Amino acid sequence: MQFDKVVDEKSINRIFKIIAGRLERIPLQHLLGKAYFMGLEIQVNDQVLIPRPETETLVEIAIEIAKDKLQNVPELSILEIGTGSGCISIGLATYLSAIRTADSIKIWATDISEKALEVARQNIKIHNLQESIQVVHCDLVNEELLAKKFDLVISNPPYIASGEYYALEQEVKKEPYLALIGDKENKDGLLYYQGIEALNIQTTYILLELDPARANAIQELFAKDKIVGKNMTKNIAQIENHSIENSHEQTKLLKDLNGMIRFLLVDKTHLRSIEH
Repeated sequence: MQFDKVVDEKSINRIFKIIAGRLERIPLQHLLGKAYFMGLEIQVNDQVLIPRPETETLVEIAIEIAKDKLQNVPELSILEIGTGSGCISIGLATYLSAIRTADSIKIWATDISEKALEVARQNIKIHNLQESIQVVHCDLVNEELLAKKFDLVISNPPYIASGEYYALEQEVKKEPYLALIGDKENKDGLLYYQGIEALNIQTTYILLELDPARANAIQELFAKDKIVGKNMTKNIAQIENHSIENSHEQTKLLKDLNGMIRFLLVDKTHLRSIEH
């Protein structure tokens, strides 16, 4: 603390502006223009979702999958759907670089919002990750991405049902409707999970963040009509620490640090082996 330091007029005005903004229920992160995600500073504004602590666990699980299951893959290929500020891709690229060379990590980060992608590009540049992350302007994925094969697809898609918007906290309503609900036709909160499942993206793993209240419905969506293969292996110690619940043959629900079911892991390795 610097009690003897005189606060200049510019700083005082900024403090009053922040206080006034909070009185209007504007999120502090928007007023500061930044948030922190996995120890990384991420630029944010009202065009992107503010990074949540739960999403840090999503990235941590993805990193463990990469370390345990994909360590022998020469070039790790990841697709993030709905990148927003870019925090998920940035977290992945930053911490995977501790176990891989930068040129062996390739991440494609998509978003339907060009304004969101402007923020993502800025954050990618700040963290010097242009070599590892490429942003793509599209709705979910485009034809070029559908033609690629990925090791992991990761997403925190809009999962709030359109009818639930009115009950959200005022601060949350200051975040983009497109990131929270997406399309107004997302009446059950499942629209984007249905879209991702229907695309049948060529990938080894899919990892999704979800609303705990819809966990079983989303799991059934990805398990409903798949070819039955071997049970998912259960030797990923770090993933098991998240207390996997209600396992199907190829899908597993995982808990966040608060003990809430928050993620779905889909293992398509047996499907890839059948295809080959």
